[in-house]
Amino acid sequence: MNRNQLLETLRAILADTGADEPESARHFSLRLARRPAAHGGPRGAGEPGGARGAGEPARARGLAQPGLAELERVHAREVAYLLREAARLRSTLDPRGRSWRWLAGKAGSLAAWRRALHAELELLALDRCRPSCDLARMLELCRGEDVADWPSALELADASLALASDEAGRLERVVALLAGGDFRAAARQAAGELDPWLAPRREGEFLAALAAAREGQARFDEALRFYELALERVERTTGAVAIAAHLLYLALALGERAAALRAADALVHHASRGDFDAREFERCTGELRAATARLRDERSFGVHPTMERQYLRFTAASPAVVRRVAVALS
Repeated sequence: MNRNQLLETLRAILADTGADEPESARHFSLRLARRPAAHGGPRGAGEPGGARGAGEPARARGLAQPGLAELERVHAREVAYLLREAARLRSTLDPRGRSWRWLAGKAGSLAAWRRALHAELELLALDRCRPSCDLARMLELCRGEDVADWPSALELADASLALASDEAGRLERVVALLAGGDFRAAARQAAGELDPWLAPRREGEFLAALAAAREGQARFDEALRFYELALERVERTTGAVAIAAHLLYLALALGERAAALRAADALVHHASRGDFDAREFERCTGELRAATARLRDERSFGVHPTMERQYLRFTAASPAVVRRVAVALS
């Protein structure tokens, strides 16, 4: 699939999945409480505040505004990051959420996240930076002991984007939609994010997310093509392991020999690298099995008859890698 074909496919997906969702009516923001200006010197005759009293505070306020605005942005970005991490933690409670976690990174430690939130709340108070009512309520809920009582992963991702919209946050929102089973909305957002200005690795991540969404919609042939394109963008990174595992599985299921060999080559390449993490590979193949288990009733996801000989040959040639895949897919 070349660039023009990709753009045509993306346009078709956007048309097929409908208009954009209405934005949330809730208001998430941070604002610094302005300190009263210091009084100037003696007032001049006939002028309330005098020359110094009127001039100096105005100049001080003018100089302070850019710094205050930047401080607000710094706090907004930090809270947005914490909410994005909270969305990751929240999604891990849902088995389906764990199945898509590889697309946007693993959740960190809950204890470390709580420490970071506590530190940021202290800094907000110190800088007199006030969250909006909706944001304050959300942060208060996230301080609860039981993660299951937090807002949903999608709500947390939306709040993060409202504070600071970036590619990482939008990818996290796609994962939250996948975790919630809204494959149509996930496909729409992932397709909408793909443009010629994305860095190759980020483009690969959104292509993989789009592939996962189309797989969830049982658009298997299309999902396979998007996984192939994603692998091209990230094949030199460790993120290629998860994409290659998914691509191998679908290729075997659909009898696509060329795609299966390409995925297998990528797995062998990463298995021979010094930074290859075997435990990470086993984790992603285990999640692959869980993510595709729901599709087994719809069609056979065993090794395709036309692929069996090639699959056995590859398994014998690369036992350190593909036997793990065989176990995961059995």
